[in-house]
Amino acid sequence: GGLPEAEQRYVELVVALSRASFLDQQLETTLANASRCVDLARRHVDDLLVITLAVFAYATYLRGDSTGARTAVEEGIAHPNGPRQLHGFTYARAVHALLECEAGRPQMAEAEARETVIGARQLGLAGLWSAGIAHHSLGQALLQLGRVQEAERELERAEVLRRSNDPRLDHAHTLLALAQARIARGRLTLAAT
Repeated sequence: GGLPEAEQRYVELVVALSRASFLDQQLETTLANASRCVDLARRHVDDLLVITLAVFAYATYLRGDSTGARTAVEEGIAHPNGPRQLHGFTYARAVHALLECEAGRPQMAEAEARETVIGARQLGLAGLWSAGIAHHSLGQALLQLGRVQEAERELERAEVLRRSNDPRLDHAHTLLALAQARIARGRLTLAAT
């Protein structure tokens, strides 16, 4: 309460972003926090707009609203400072690749996801949470392309990066995709696990 108003808004946004990013609550709660983040970033903290749009887009995608997710993620990718907001830009491009998979364009999804994974590695983000979704989207695209061994490898990497002690939606999402890849490879015991 003793902080200047601009700093109060920044702290408020970061707390809401943390709640939305961890995906450890019900999806509607996550979406409410993500929506609040986008609103606060637009009004007060433009430097965090790309990551807030990406987090909102992913939660919207998980809810099944591909149109809303695409609108948010494309705004984030097109943001003039997007490439300088490293985690947010990585996350946004990975969500965009997932949406390309869903739209039936796995070749485009693979190209974007692969470029995102390589970019994350070059920026020193390869072992961080924000790279997990990039590996997931690459694995999802490879799975749709029938390249199941490569897909399993990428999804295994995503699972490690997204793993958590507490149940989380992003980890569950990756586990489901990994199970699909293992089923496609005939590795049914591993898929069941």
